[in-house]
Amino acid sequence: MDSLINGHILVINSDRLAGAAMSDLLGEQGYQVCWVSNESSAIKSTRQGNLDLVICGEWIEGELGSNVVGRVIEKNHMRETSVILGSKSQSAGVIHRNHEFGSAMHLKEPIEFNLMIQLVERLIEPPRREASSVFCVPGHAGAAVMGREPSQVLA
Repeated sequence: MDSLINGHILVINSDRLAGAAMSDLLGEQGYQVCWVSNESSAIKSTRQGNLDLVICGEWIEGELGSNVVGRVIEKNHMRETSVILGSKSQSAGVIHRNHEFGSAMHLKEPIEFNLMIQLVERLIEPPRREASSVFCVPGHAGAAVMGREPSQVLA
């Protein structure tokens, strides 16, 4: 019998430690997580659809995370997907920019993991679903799937 999951989450974060930590923590909470480090990997990993939430860091390869997420959503026709954008700044301008983009939530970096879990739980409502066999498309750089050892990170 397939395992049940709480939802599918794409984490876009070019910081390897932060991306892996978010992926592991969310996986432990019952979410199926795909972590990627760049835009092209995010676009490829979301072609399968079946995505409930995107969590993205403030900067991805020198570009604003909101711009990267915007293109990923546009290319894969995911306008209904919830987004959490991170930022080191808590200024009104940054928070306003993230909300203008359409971000459901703004999360301060470095990320407070308990707060992240609470936000995710608010944005992804059960019912629980059977885990899909393919969520994160294999064969693209920077992708890691929850439950794999670091040596098994997809290249």
